[in-house]
Amino acid sequence: MQTLFIFPFILLVYHQVSAITLKWYEYLIIISVFVFTDLSWFYFIFLEFAVLIAFSYLKDKTKPIALHFFYGLYPWVIDSLLRRFVLFYVLPIFGITDSRLFLENISVLALTELFIYIIYFIATYRLRFDFNVLIELVSTQTLRIRLLAIDIGMLVYFIAMEFFSGAEYYGHVDTLLIRQLLTIVYVIVFIGSLIYLNSAYKKHLEEELVKVRLSELNTLVTYTKQIEELYADIRAFRHDYANIISTLSEGIAHNDMDIIKKVYANVIKESGYILESSKYDFEGLAYIKDDALKSLIATKVFDAKKRGIDVQLDIPDTIDKPDNMALLDVIRLISILIDNAIEAALKAEHPQVMINIHEDDNDYIITVSNSPKEEKTPIAYLSGNGYTSKKTGEHGIGLVTIKRFQDQYPQLSVEATSGQYRVMQKVVLKG
Repeated sequence: MQTLFIFPFILLVYHQVSAITLKWYEYLIIISVFVFTDLSWFYFIFLEFAVLIAFSYLKDKTKPIALHFFYGLYPWVIDSLLRRFVLFYVLPIFGITDSRLFLENISVLALTELFIYIIYFIATYRLRFDFNVLIELVSTQTLRIRLLAIDIGMLVYFIAMEFFSGAEYYGHVDTLLIRQLLTIVYVIVFIGSLIYLNSAYKKHLEEELVKVRLSELNTLVTYTKQIEELYADIRAFRHDYANIISTLSEGIAHNDMDIIKKVYANVIKESGYILESSKYDFEGLAYIKDDALKSLIATKVFDAKKRGIDVQLDIPDTIDKPDNMALLDVIRLISILIDNAIEAALKAEHPQVMINIHEDDNDYIITVSNSPKEEKTPIAYLSGNGYTSKKTGEHGIGLVTIKRFQDQYPQLSVEATSGQYRVMQKVVLKG
């Protein structure tokens, strides 16, 4: 009865909150653990959520432990809350007051599960909570602690409720009132916690927007100073150029090749090297129409150059922001790609980063490459294998965010290649 009615709901909720897709044999393993737990000693009950936590961890080791615990506990707690809410407050409306019938009558069990599905999907639709935001929320220490507190609360509720249920059905101790109160209290607490997380995420987004705007202002100042310096160089070069022409004219007039050779060797040739300097490689910024996007790339380029990295910016034609992706997500995506490249390039003997953005048949293509420390670098993190170049406990939330963007935007593809001392990250946003 549980295999037919309860376990499918648990796995459905598990998939919804974690976005994990299980293979048929993984379903079989999980169901087997559920059945084994139900037929075993009460204290094996932890296996019911432990197996879900384990699969979540094995699927993506880059996520924080608190998030894996949430994925494993949430389906069981939701099922427990809704089932008891239906047993205590819904079924009595239909004259069913003996909750033992839930375990003894398949019709009552089926009716209970039907109400659970209806209530769950109505509540999910009304609350409109996007569980993907949890990945973003745990990037901050404070919200990670809050999520851990929610995990502990779910664990305490689940074990306490199962203990009181066991005392009622097997020990013949009347715990009905306690379970009813615990259900109502925890429903309020749990929904309040989810609403808090949702509002915290919205606040997080607002703070991100403020940071983008402040960065845009700061970059505008830096960009203006760079333009002023370049203009000063050009003005000085123009003055020197007039003197060069005058000297060359004198040499030509007197047919004096020594003067002409000297001017070329000491002035003209040296000027060519100066003009080839990467200091003058900012013209690509002028092709970016969106101010926020221009601000971001300018910031990253200036920062990389200050850190001794040779940056090549290639934007061959006028581009704007993509139409089929939120601007904030575009900015965060490009920021992550460039930050990854800068971080890796700093370890190379000759640090170099190349950025190319262009459109091809309505496809928006972003390519960021860098010189790494080693000839070939592991790139499994971009294909979803949980690789991270950071130390344990320092898993980069940026890499997880890229994977979330791939889930959120089906038209987004990410490709990474490595070899011959070059790592390339290519993002294609289909038009």
